[in-house]
Amino acid sequence: MNRSSALIFSLIFFSCQPIRAQSPAAEPPPSTPEQQPSPDHEKPDAPLPKTDEPPPNHHMYNRILGIVPNFISTEDTPENRRPLTARQKYNLAFHEMFDFSAQIQIGIGAAIDQATEAHANSFGQGWGAYGERFVAGEAGDISGSFLTTGFFPHIFKQDPRLFRRGRGGIPKRAWYAFTRVVVTRSDAGKPMFNYSNVFGSLAEDGISTLFYPDYIHTVGGTFRGWGYQMLQNGGFNILSEFYPDIVDPILRRLHKYPSPRAHPRPADPMTLTDPN
Repeated sequence: MNRSSALIFSLIFFSCQPIRAQSPAAEPPPSTPEQQPSPDHEKPDAPLPKTDEPPPNHHMYNRILGIVPNFISTEDTPENRRPLTARQKYNLAFHEMFDFSAQIQIGIGAAIDQATEAHANSFGQGWGAYGERFVAGEAGDISGSFLTTGFFPHIFKQDPRLFRRGRGGIPKRAWYAFTRVVVTRSDAGKPMFNYSNVFGSLAEDGISTLFYPDYIHTVGGTFRGWGYQMLQNGGFNILSEFYPDIVDPILRRLHKYPSPRAHPRPADPMTLTDPN
Protein backbone atom coordinates (compact mmCIF):
# COMPACT_ATOMS: atom_id res chain seq x y z
CA MET A 1 0.00 0.00 0.00
CA ASN A 2 2.68 2.47 1.02
CA ARG A 3 4.76 1.39 -1.95
CA SER A 4 2.07 2.09 -4.54
CA SER A 5 1.38 5.80 -4.05
CA ALA A 6 2.39 6.69 -7.57
CA LEU A 7 0.16 3.96 -8.99
CA ILE A 8 -2.92 5.04 -7.01
CA PHE A 9 -2.66 8.70 -7.89
CA SER A 10 -2.05 7.90 -11.56
CA LEU A 11 -5.27 5.86 -11.59
CA ILE A 12 -7.13 8.80 -10.08
CA PHE A 13 -6.11 11.08 -12.91
CA PHE A 14 -6.83 8.41 -15.61
CA SER A 15 -9.23 7.13 -14.89
CA CYS A 16 -47.58 -1.00 -5.57
CA GLN A 17 -51.14 -1.26 -7.45
CA PRO A 18 -53.93 -0.13 -5.14
CA ILE A 19 -56.04 -3.01 -3.68
CA ARG A 20 -59.80 -2.72 -4.34
CA ALA A 21 -61.77 -2.83 -1.10
CA GLN A 22 -64.55 -5.39 -0.94
CA SER A 23 -67.50 -4.85 1.37
CA PRO A 24 -68.62 -7.89 3.42
CA ALA A 25 -72.18 -9.10 2.84
CA ALA A 26 -73.22 -8.15 6.38
CA GLU A 27 -72.04 -4.61 6.07
CA PRO A 28 -74.52 -1.76 5.47
CA PRO A 29 -74.84 -0.40 1.94
CA PRO A 30 -71.70 1.43 0.90
CA SER A 31 -71.71 5.17 0.89
CA THR A 32 -71.60 7.23 -2.25
CA PRO A 33 -68.28 7.41 -4.12
CA GLU A 34 -67.75 10.89 -2.74
CA GLN A 35 -68.09 9.64 0.84
CA GLN A 36 -66.47 6.20 0.50
CA PRO A 37 -62.88 6.21 1.66
CA SER A 38 -60.34 5.20 -0.92
CA PRO A 39 -58.44 1.93 -0.57
CA ASP A 40 -55.23 3.87 -0.03
CA HIS A 41 -56.68 5.25 3.19
CA GLU A 42 -57.76 1.81 4.41
CA LYS A 43 -54.17 0.52 4.24
CA PRO A 44 -51.18 2.57 5.41
CA ASP A 45 -48.86 3.68 2.69
CA ALA A 46 -45.51 1.97 2.40
CA PRO A 47 -42.77 4.09 3.96
CA LEU A 48 -40.95 6.27 1.51
CA PRO A 49 -37.22 5.72 1.10
CA LYS A 50 -34.95 8.12 2.89
CA THR A 51 -33.71 10.99 0.82
CA ASP A 52 -30.10 10.27 1.78
CA GLU A 53 -30.33 6.61 0.77
CA PRO A 54 -27.83 5.88 -2.02
CA PRO A 55 -29.09 4.49 -5.31
CA PRO A 56 -29.43 0.69 -4.97
CA ASN A 57 -28.64 -0.07 -8.61
CA HIS A 58 -24.91 0.51 -8.68
CA HIS A 59 -22.52 -2.28 -9.45
CA MET A 60 -19.74 -2.55 -6.86
CA TYR A 61 -16.27 -3.50 -8.00
CA ASN A 62 -13.94 -5.75 -6.04
CA ARG A 63 -11.06 -4.47 -8.14
CA ILE A 64 -10.52 -1.06 -9.68
CA LEU A 65 -9.14 -1.35 -13.22
CA GLY A 66 -8.57 -5.02 -12.38
CA ILE A 67 -5.40 -4.34 -10.38
CA VAL A 68 -6.36 -2.34 -7.28
CA PRO A 69 -8.13 -4.35 -4.51
CA ASN A 70 -11.39 -2.70 -3.46
CA PHE A 71 -13.01 -5.35 -1.25
CA ILE A 72 -13.83 -2.97 1.60
CA SER A 73 -16.09 -0.68 -0.47
CA THR A 74 -19.82 -1.30 -0.28
CA GLU A 75 -23.13 0.48 -0.83
CA ASP A 76 -24.70 2.09 2.22
CA THR A 77 -27.86 -0.05 2.25
CA PRO A 78 -29.75 -1.53 5.24
CA GLU A 79 -28.62 -5.09 4.48
CA ASN A 80 -24.97 -3.98 4.37
CA ARG A 81 -25.17 -2.10 7.68
CA ARG A 82 -25.31 -5.29 9.71
CA PRO A 83 -22.15 -5.53 11.85
CA LEU A 84 -19.39 -7.85 10.77
CA THR A 85 -18.15 -10.64 12.97
CA ALA A 86 -14.48 -10.83 13.87
CA ARG A 87 -14.06 -13.67 11.39
CA GLN A 88 -15.59 -11.60 8.60
CA LYS A 89 -13.23 -8.72 9.32
CA TYR A 90 -10.19 -10.96 9.10
CA ASN A 91 -11.61 -12.54 5.95
CA LEU A 92 -11.76 -9.10 4.35
CA ALA A 93 -8.19 -8.47 5.41
CA PHE A 94 -6.96 -11.72 3.85
CA HIS A 95 -8.76 -10.90 0.61
CA GLU A 96 -6.92 -7.60 0.45
CA MET A 97 -3.59 -9.19 1.30
CA PHE A 98 -3.53 -12.21 -0.99
CA ASP A 99 -5.85 -11.48 -3.90
CA PHE A 100 -4.07 -11.68 -7.24
CA SER A 101 -4.82 -8.04 -7.95
CA ALA A 102 -2.82 -7.05 -4.86
CA GLN A 103 0.21 -8.87 -6.24
CA ILE A 104 -0.16 -7.12 -9.60
CA GLN A 105 -0.41 -3.76 -7.85
CA ILE A 106 2.71 -4.43 -5.80
CA GLY A 107 4.59 -5.58 -8.89
CA ILE A 108 3.70 -2.41 -10.80
CA GLY A 109 4.64 -0.28 -7.81
CA ALA A 110 8.01 -1.98 -7.56
CA ALA A 111 8.57 -1.45 -11.28
CA ILE A 112 7.79 2.27 -10.93
CA ASP A 113 10.23 2.56 -8.05
CA GLN A 114 12.85 0.71 -10.08
CA ALA A 115 12.38 3.00 -13.06
CA THR A 116 12.54 6.14 -10.93
CA GLU A 117 15.43 4.77 -8.86
CA ALA A 118 13.59 5.24 -5.60
CA HIS A 119 15.71 4.08 -2.67
CA ALA A 120 18.55 3.42 -5.09
CA ASN A 121 21.10 3.21 -2.27
CA SER A 122 19.14 0.37 -0.71
CA PHE A 123 18.28 -1.76 -3.71
CA GLY A 124 20.10 -0.58 -6.81
CA GLN A 125 19.09 -1.95 -10.20
CA GLY A 126 18.60 -5.35 -11.82
CA TRP A 127 16.24 -8.27 -11.22
CA GLY A 128 17.63 -8.91 -7.75
CA ALA A 129 16.90 -5.33 -6.74
CA TYR A 130 13.42 -5.59 -8.24
CA GLY A 131 12.76 -8.72 -6.16
CA GLU A 132 13.82 -6.89 -3.02
CA ARG A 133 11.51 -4.01 -3.85
CA PHE A 134 8.66 -6.45 -4.43
CA VAL A 135 9.25 -8.17 -1.07
CA ALA A 136 9.35 -4.82 0.71
CA GLY A 137 6.09 -3.78 -0.96
CA GLU A 138 4.52 -7.13 -0.07
CA ALA A 139 5.50 -6.74 3.58
CA GLY A 140 4.00 -3.27 3.74
CA ASP A 141 0.78 -4.37 2.06
CA ILE A 142 0.32 -7.42 4.29
CA SER A 143 0.99 -5.56 7.52
CA GLY A 144 -1.23 -2.62 6.53
CA SER A 145 -4.19 -4.73 5.40
CA PHE A 146 -4.01 -6.99 8.44
CA LEU A 147 -3.88 -4.10 10.89
CA THR A 148 -6.35 -1.65 9.33
CA THR A 149 -8.95 -4.17 8.11
CA GLY A 150 -8.63 -7.08 10.53
CA PHE A 151 -6.82 -6.63 13.83
CA PHE A 152 -7.61 -3.03 14.83
CA PRO A 153 -11.29 -3.16 13.72
CA HIS A 154 -11.59 -6.30 15.86
CA ILE A 155 -9.95 -4.64 18.88
CA PHE A 156 -11.75 -1.28 18.59
CA LYS A 157 -15.09 -2.83 17.47
CA GLN A 158 -15.19 -0.77 14.29
CA ASP A 159 -16.47 -1.50 10.79
CA PRO A 160 -13.52 -1.59 8.37
CA ARG A 161 -15.69 -1.08 5.28
CA LEU A 162 -15.97 2.09 3.24
CA PHE A 163 -19.68 2.88 2.84
CA ARG A 164 -20.14 4.62 -0.47
CA ARG A 165 -22.44 7.67 -0.30
CA GLY A 166 -23.56 7.39 -3.92
CA ARG A 167 -25.65 10.56 -4.24
CA GLY A 168 -25.35 14.29 -3.80
CA GLY A 169 -23.06 16.92 -5.24
CA ILE A 170 -19.51 16.10 -6.23
CA PRO A 171 -17.79 18.30 -3.61
CA LYS A 172 -19.98 16.91 -0.83
CA ARG A 173 -19.35 13.32 -1.86
CA ALA A 174 -15.62 13.89 -2.30
CA TRP A 175 -15.34 15.49 1.14
CA TYR A 176 -17.32 12.63 2.70
CA ALA A 177 -15.06 10.03 1.09
CA PHE A 178 -11.85 11.82 2.03
CA THR A 179 -12.86 12.26 5.68
CA ARG A 180 -13.48 8.52 6.06
CA VAL A 181 -9.77 8.21 6.79
CA VAL A 182 -10.50 9.68 10.24
CA VAL A 183 -14.24 8.91 10.63
CA THR A 184 -15.78 5.44 10.51
CA ARG A 185 -18.68 3.47 12.01
CA SER A 186 -18.69 1.38 15.13
CA ASP A 187 -20.11 -2.12 15.08
CA ALA A 188 -23.26 -0.53 16.53
CA GLY A 189 -23.51 1.76 13.47
CA LYS A 190 -22.49 4.98 15.23
CA PRO A 191 -19.91 7.40 13.78
CA MET A 192 -16.61 7.43 15.63
CA PHE A 193 -12.95 8.28 15.25
CA ASN A 194 -11.24 5.89 12.85
CA TYR A 195 -8.68 4.42 15.23
CA SER A 196 -8.23 1.44 12.93
CA ASN A 197 -7.06 3.43 9.93
CA VAL A 198 -5.08 6.08 11.82
CA PHE A 199 -3.18 3.72 14.11
CA GLY A 200 -3.00 0.98 11.49
CA SER A 201 -1.43 3.28 8.89
CA LEU A 202 1.06 4.60 11.44
CA ALA A 203 2.08 1.08 12.46
CA GLU A 204 2.29 0.06 8.81
CA ASP A 205 4.71 2.84 8.00
CA GLY A 206 6.83 2.01 11.02
CA ILE A 207 6.99 -1.68 10.06
CA SER A 208 7.75 -0.99 6.40
CA THR A 209 10.83 1.06 7.29
CA LEU A 210 12.50 -2.13 8.51
CA PHE A 211 12.84 -3.26 4.88
CA TYR A 212 14.79 -0.21 3.69
CA PRO A 213 18.43 -0.29 4.83
CA ASP A 214 19.12 3.35 4.04
CA TYR A 215 15.96 4.65 5.75
CA ILE A 216 16.63 7.14 8.54
CA HIS A 217 14.73 5.74 11.51
CA THR A 218 13.43 8.91 13.13
CA VAL A 219 10.10 9.90 14.62
CA GLY A 220 9.80 12.70 12.06
CA GLY A 221 10.49 10.33 9.17
CA THR A 222 7.87 7.87 10.39
CA PHE A 223 5.23 10.57 10.78
CA ARG A 224 6.01 12.02 7.33
CA GLY A 225 5.46 8.59 5.80
CA TRP A 226 2.25 8.22 7.81
CA GLY A 227 1.02 11.59 6.51
CA TYR A 228 1.62 10.54 2.91
CA GLN A 229 -0.16 7.26 3.62
CA MET A 230 -3.23 9.07 5.00
CA LEU A 231 -3.37 11.35 1.95
CA GLN A 232 -3.09 8.32 -0.30
CA ASN A 233 -5.94 6.58 1.58
CA GLY A 234 -8.11 9.68 1.22
CA GLY A 235 -7.45 9.82 -2.53
CA PHE A 236 -8.27 6.13 -2.86
CA ASN A 237 -11.56 6.67 -0.97
CA ILE A 238 -12.54 9.38 -3.46
CA LEU A 239 -11.68 7.05 -6.34
CA SER A 240 -13.83 4.30 -4.79
CA GLU A 241 -16.74 6.73 -4.36
CA PHE A 242 -16.87 7.86 -7.99
CA TYR A 243 -15.50 4.83 -9.86
CA PRO A 244 -18.94 3.12 -10.30
CA ASP A 245 -20.40 6.39 -11.64
CA ILE A 246 -17.73 6.45 -14.34
CA VAL A 247 -17.54 2.77 -15.27
CA ASP A 248 -21.21 1.69 -15.04
CA PRO A 249 -22.42 3.81 -18.02
CA ILE A 250 -19.46 2.64 -20.12
CA LEU A 251 -20.09 -1.05 -19.42
CA ARG A 252 -23.82 -0.71 -20.06
CA ARG A 253 -23.09 0.96 -23.37
CA LEU A 254 -20.71 -1.85 -24.27
CA HIS A 255 -23.30 -4.42 -23.08
CA LYS A 256 -20.86 -5.98 -20.68
CA TYR A 257 -23.79 -6.67 -18.38
CA PRO A 258 -27.52 -6.03 -18.92
CA SER A 259 -28.21 -4.20 -15.70
CA PRO A 260 -26.27 -3.22 -12.59
CA ARG A 261 -28.85 -5.14 -10.56
CA ALA A 262 -27.66 -8.36 -12.20
CA HIS A 263 -24.41 -8.14 -10.25
CA PRO A 264 -25.18 -7.23 -6.62
CA ARG A 265 -22.30 -7.06 -4.21
CA PRO A 266 -22.55 -9.72 -1.48
CA ALA A 267 -23.56 -8.23 1.88
CA ASP A 268 -21.66 -10.99 3.72
CA PRO A 269 -17.88 -10.74 3.25
CA MET A 270 -17.64 -14.48 3.87
CA THR A 271 -19.27 -14.97 0.46
CA LEU A 272 -17.11 -12.51 -1.41
CA THR A 273 -16.78 -13.42 -5.04
CA ASP A 274 -15.44 -11.60 -8.02
CA PRO A 275 -18.40 -10.14 -9.96
CA ASN A 276 -16.25 -8.86 -12.78
